[in-house]
Amino acid sequence: MDRWACVDLPALPLQIVRRDHPDWRHRPLAVTSHDTPHAPLEWTCPRAAAAGVQVGARAAVATAVCPELVVAHMVSSRLEEALEQCRALLDRFSPRVETVRAPGTSFLLDPRGLMRLFGSERQWRAQIEAAFKEIGFTAHVALADNRVVAMALSRSAPAGGAAESNHREGEIDHLPLSVLDLDGDSRAALSRLGASTIGQFKRLPGGGLALRFGPETAHLQRLLRDGDPRPLHPARPAPSYSSTVSFEPPARSSAQLLRNARELLAALLRDIARRGLALRALRVTLTFKTPPTKTSRTLTPAAPGLDLEIPCELMQLYLDSLERGEISDMHLEIEPVPAEPEQLSIFLGRQGSAPAIARAVARIRAAYGPSSVSRARLSNTFLPERAYRFEPIQTWPPQKKPPPDSAGVTPPTVVRALQSRPSPVPRALARRLKPLTGPQRLEVEWWATPVCRDYHYLQGPDGRVLWAYRHRDDRRERLYLHAEI
Repeated sequence: MDRWACVDLPALPLQIVRRDHPDWRHRPLAVTSHDTPHAPLEWTCPRAAAAGVQVGARAAVATAVCPELVVAHMVSSRLEEALEQCRALLDRFSPRVETVRAPGTSFLLDPRGLMRLFGSERQWRAQIEAAFKEIGFTAHVALADNRVVAMALSRSAPAGGAAESNHREGEIDHLPLSVLDLDGDSRAALSRLGASTIGQFKRLPGGGLALRFGPETAHLQRLLRDGDPRPLHPARPAPSYSSTVSFEPPARSSAQLLRNARELLAALLRDIARRGLALRALRVTLTFKTPPTKTSRTLTPAAPGLDLEIPCELMQLYLDSLERGEISDMHLEIEPVPAEPEQLSIFLGRQGSAPAIARAVARIRAAYGPSSVSRARLSNTFLPERAYRFEPIQTWPPQKKPPPDSAGVTPPTVVRALQSRPSPVPRALARRLKPLTGPQRLEVEWWATPVCRDYHYLQGPDGRVLWAYRHRDDRRERLYLHAEI
């Protein structure tokens, strides 16, 4: 006979917010996934619902209805982090755990064969609830001989309560439809038909249910009538290729750290090599004893590989860039990729020097940080000094040659060495400049701070070609140097 356990975390986003902000526990609370005034509310607490705040209402409207309402923004990464924490906790109580996310957040567990470790099902259930309470969450646990029954009982359990079942016929018929995977519109329509409980829902004709509410609703009714034959599908956690070493007494020299890092990396590389993987990046986390702080950096080689010397060289550069201190722990984690990937080319037509340049870039980033190597990226503006911004380079794209013109000759490119801030041209020099072309009018941002400039190409006494401008409304006709050609 099968045995199922379901752990339900009611309104998990609300629980996360209340745990992160204990001072909001006694205030009406709502959660949305978008930080805008018009974002719809996805979760509301009972206090907010009693004040007239409904799920689906706009945040601005809800705060007008209930001025004391706190609308929290829940990013998906924060929810995923909490789910991973809960799943890791449940791994202590069962080796087979499946995550179910609709309509709330639940976990299905296989409790078979575990009672000799925990005493009884009641003690096992109590320990799960206590473990969740320690991390600030409320969990409802139910056990049954059927998947659907276990989920329904866990979602109907009162606060601080739990339920268990021997799968007696009709034992969940009195429960409301809110414990099932039905959307709000379907529940409201079924309630108008006189089906507000599971028992009433099971007695509806299946053919008419499928015709009016769709095949998914009819399938749910069949599962309630006949049971759910699906087996448990535990998610296998992704393998982690990491290792940690502790130092007692704390390490003070980079040589000691590098020596231990080399030993850990050698073992990790052998491990991923057996699995047909290669090192793509190395995450290094160091824990300082005084003061007790952590610092991390991701070291990325020029190309994935299994050569021990390359990550060790990057590690040496990183350690040399750190301030001296007492390090108590060092954690290394490898980000793997399938072995033998294609090497990334840096510059088109320079295949021979591409690996050397890539290694040089990787060494600079390891020694001075990810933002030490950057490139200019065009921006959507007409002002030349704002037409670009610098961003860190992650991978080097191939350099494309300009397309030839119709005659097959590559057109010349005008390169301007722009100044970040245009500088005034001394009047003595301005009088000696020879005009080449211009003026060319640039008039932008009339809706904010109007800018109107007349640009000229000028040749200096030494033959240099300058790109300068005058403000249209400048009575002194001061000339500003913007670039050199």
